[in-house]
Amino acid sequence: MVERNHRSFVRATFDSLISDITREVDNFMRDLDLLAGPETETPEAQRYPEFARRLRVRLVQADRVLVQCAQAARKLREAREV
Repeated sequence: MVERNHRSFVRATFDSLISDITREVDNFMRDLDLLAGPETETPEAQRYPEFARRLRVRLVQADRVLVQCAQAARKLREAREV
């Protein structure tokens, strides 16, 4: 009973996490598309340099999180193999 509840809780937590990460990645992609813009227009990165700078900061932060996630996954994989 307790194990089933624990599994349900863990599954719900990870489902929520995946949903949140997907939404953030979608937002990043939308913002990147806005910055690049169509080739016929002046890119928003040139029109709004502050927006471009803030997005670069967010992308650096996201990159750090992805590196940490990869390290954690590798440690979990290694621990399971022992």
